[in-house]
Amino acid sequence: MKKILVVFLFAGLFMSVNAQGNKQYGPVAGNYAVGISANPFLEYVGNFFGKSSSNIAPTANISRYNVSGKYFLSDNSAVRAGLGFGGTYTKSFLGNEDQNIKIDRGLGIYLALGLEKRIGNGRIQAFYGPSVGLNYLGNTDVYKYEEEPVAGTKLKETAGREFGLGIGGFGGIECFITQNIAIGTELGLGLLIESKGKSKTEYQDADDVLAGSKYTKMSFEFYDVPAQLSPKGKIFFLFYF
Repeated sequence: MKKILVVFLFAGLFMSVNAQGNKQYGPVAGNYAVGISANPFLEYVGNFFGKSSSNIAPTANISRYNVSGKYFLSDNSAVRAGLGFGGTYTKSFLGNEDQNIKIDRGLGIYLALGLEKRIGNGRIQAFYGPSVGLNYLGNTDVYKYEEEPVAGTKLKETAGREFGLGIGGFGGIECFITQNIAIGTELGLGLLIESKGKSKTEYQDADDVLAGSKYTKMSFEFYDVPAQLSPKGKIFFLFYF
């Protein structure tokens, strides 16, 4: 049944593509575009045929997708912005005492801005431009006890905060499935500056303990994030309005 649904899906897309004739594709001045990562969808479709037992249908979860938007200043130029977000919150018991718990909280935020130039107006179009982005990563473990803990008991562990600045450029290609829907991919290359602080552990009635070392590093590479949100060949869908 799953395979039949997938066949009908792609057959529908194929007929939609052929029905477009010689119409012009792509945006014009004043258009907006919204993009999301296609990877969860492709994983889902791929697992239909791989008979994976963990084939979970994609949902509108920003932590999996990375969301981006564009506004077209002209037919072949646009300003673009992107957001990536990931968060964790887990609660577990300490040993066999269900009154004592550990809470793990994590947060990752990625922001990006860029200018885009486009080449071509057919079904397949290329694009490129400069970009800049910021990212933040943090994680904290909090320990809570039913009774007042004795001196030296661990209360909190805070990982070193990570900050990043990316300055560079991107280039990619889009293939229009219909006049308003495209699938594409892009690569980013640029200067990445990262800074990370020391981790800290807090204890009951005792001094805090710092571990690790604070550092700042620079690299010129094909970065994952933050200078744009579709790095290293990630595949995405774009919807034009």
